Amino acid sequence: MNNRVAFWKNPFITVMPVVFLLFFVWQQYSVIAATPRLANAVTNILPNAGLDDLDAQGVPIGWQVSAAESSTASTRKAKDNAVAITFTNANQVTRGNTTLTSPLATVKPGERYYYKTIYKANLPFDLILRTNNTDGSYDQFIVGRFKQAEDWEAASHVFVAGQGAESVQFIYSVTGRGELQIDRTYLEPNPSDLFQQPRGELGNNLVSNPQLSSNDGVVPADWSSFSYGNNQATFAYVTNDGASYLRSQSSSFKDGEAKWQYTPVAVSPHQMYQFTSIYRSDVPIDVIAEYTLSGGERRFETIRQLLPVKNWTAFKQEFEIPQNADSVVVTLVLRNNGYLDTRGNGLYNLTQSGPLVWDRPRLSMTFDDGWLSAFNNGASLLNRYGYEGTFYLNPSVIDTANFMTSAQVQALVDDGHEVASHGYKHLNFTTLDRSEIDHQLGYAAQYFSQVHGQSSTNFAAPFGGVDAQLAFYAHRYYTSLRGTDAGVNTKQNFDLYNIRVLYMGHSVTPARLADEIADAKASNGWLVLVYHRIEPTSGVETIVTPTQLQQQLDSIKRSGIVVEPVSTALQEIDSQ
Repeated sequence: MNNRVAFWKNPFITVMPVVFLLFFVWQQYSVIAATPRLANAVTNILPNAGLDDLDAQGVPIGWQVSAAESSTASTRKAKDNAVAITFTNANQVTRGNTTLTSPLATVKPGERYYYKTIYKANLPFDLILRTNNTDGSYDQFIVGRFKQAEDWEAASHVFVAGQGAESVQFIYSVTGRGELQIDRTYLEPNPSDLFQQPRGELGNNLVSNPQLSSNDGVVPADWSSFSYGNNQATFAYVTNDGASYLRSQSSSFKDGEAKWQYTPVAVSPHQMYQFTSIYRSDVPIDVIAEYTLSGGERRFETIRQLLPVKNWTAFKQEFEIPQNADSVVVTLVLRNNGYLDTRGNGLYNLTQSGPLVWDRPRLSMTFDDGWLSAFNNGASLLNRYGYEGTFYLNPSVIDTANFMTSAQVQALVDDGHEVASHGYKHLNFTTLDRSEIDHQLGYAAQYFSQVHGQSSTNFAAPFGGVDAQLAFYAHRYYTSLRGTDAGVNTKQNFDLYNIRVLYMGHSVTPARLADEIADAKASNGWLVLVYHRIEPTSGVETIVTPTQLQQQLDSIKRSGIVVEPVSTALQEIDSQ
């Protein structure tokens, strides 16, 4: 009798069947789950949003295609019923941009809207919001630059319709040769499932004479033109009906640049600023931050690159002041045969109150997907150096070939490493239906809670895609969201639901890692390294060899930077 009681009190007998049952349920879910549902809207107010209805030329009805100079644009139906737009140009350098413009959608001033599309592209493109106003005027704003993608990616934007807004359109803008496919486009009014980190008020414009007023009618006060190199540069100050703008033009270009610039603005290291401008051009443009350092020398940083646009278009760009900088001027720079017009320049201080930086620099080593080699060759090296890492796992592949077993995952926890969520399945969540996002994230959170006792954990988005909708559902279940936007996290730029990273592929050199660590130390920032497979095979970008990893760990050790898991870093950052 006593032996039978002891048998049933054995933890192995009572606990393990529960664990096995959980794994059985999860594995069954993995097998029977339907193909993930693609993005959709509760209410879609965009006409012909699916691009299904085509005219005699094959162009989606209500949509407009405009080709750049010396270019052609054609449309066709692609697989999955998407519409493909092919851009070609006869010249080596395209003048202007080729655009696909959506139909008009009526909006109400003051209401919030969410625009989303999924796309494939073999060249990057800008997504532009055009607002048509009741007085006949228009405003255009660059939502963002979206990368080329072989598989479906998402492009989206959240906005509030301004006063006087009557309708909106979205413009896909490209330059060069290539193809863009889009599908599942929608514009949803008043969505309830969006999450964005609040930003502070802009405050005063620090650019002197942003309205471009002039005392002599020849040059605006506090502005000057500048050019150098082998080119023929000309400049003009243009006034039309009381509105003024600045033109730079270059011909016979071989090298150098042409630009207009305002009086430099005094700044301090680690402050955060936003630069805004309205421009049009027929060639690509560089946006350059020029710093004067405390020793008198100058430093130049390209903070953005712009595609050509035919109509006046606004953009904004945030940037952080580097160490030892005393002043800054941000300029739009012409570096090609063509023209550039600018107006409406602004520089705004977004610096948070209190200390400008965190108490110390830190580094986190993260491993995605749960590869077996990350356990065998990654965790073992971390243990040897006394470092604790963060392993973002997909429960659906645990105990399958080439991935960690459940026992190995528990071994990570026992060794002090952090296990975190990569979603239940390895999916691009920004392309999914909202109910599918919620289900996949919630199911993974349940796994980490019930199997590893972590009721609140962190999440890394597979493929790195992050948007306001994914952030909403991630916020529902997880402490943080890590994407793949590049950079060092600082107190001024930090976004808890879009943590920045350094992607550690095979091509990352020791010098690149050393530079990133130096940047983190200079700003007391947080550098997050992202690894996948740690295998002897060389030449594959997603694979880092054990030898490379050991060399990187040696470099990290020599730097003296603190290494800690994501959860520990977040706890320390939150306290500041």
